[in-house]
Amino acid sequence: MMITTKGRLLRRLFIPLAAGLLVGVTVVLAQDGPKAPPNPDAGLSDADRANIISQLKDRNAKWVQDFVDQGRDPRTLPVVELPTWSAGARSLAEARAQSRVVIAGIVASTTYHPDPNGLTESVTSVQVNRVAKGATPPIIEVRQVGGPAWSPSGGELQQLEGDPLLLPGQDVVLLLRSGPSGAGYQTVYGAGVYFVTDAGVEAPDSNAFGASINGLSVDAALALFR
Repeated sequence: MMITTKGRLLRRLFIPLAAGLLVGVTVVLAQDGPKAPPNPDAGLSDADRANIISQLKDRNAKWVQDFVDQGRDPRTLPVVELPTWSAGARSLAEARAQSRVVIAGIVASTTYHPDPNGLTESVTSVQVNRVAKGATPPIIEVRQVGGPAWSPSGGELQQLEGDPLLLPGQDVVLLLRSGPSGAGYQTVYGAGVYFVTDAGVEAPDSNAFGASINGLSVDAALALFR
């Protein structure tokens, strides 16, 4: 994910959180409809904003570390999708072209780290069972933006729109591109994650290609990307 996108995410994420930190946002309902909530950014200097963001980064880093140390389950957290302003692949052929490898496997484990931008990074180990494109070792590492994060309500599971997080135990089909600086892999945005269920392969709601993939066997789904 490009730094500019992360910057936009931070703006979208931290200003509402700053409201919780500073004033506590409420929406006032009137007879003629809802009124806009107060703007927590109004009247703040650049130094004020930098200080708030620094506090929130520190708070999130501590919260994530505590979450990991306590062995908590990310499935217990409400899922919050973060906008990316990024366009996904426009066709299955384009999704395949963007991928370095296409595999089917099992999510073995996932760890979470606060990153320098104040977000959470997920690092997932996937046991590879079948390969449709490229070549991989038996265990690969997949990095995603998102994971457990602090919120005023007590925590949430953040993930990018179009890129659902991988969680331990999931049976998946993945389209993967090279990670930053060649370290591990990243999912192809918008078309990289498919879940294997009793009913066959299923695309997440954010994936535009569900009509072509939903219900297929793993072999049939992989064949689309060979």
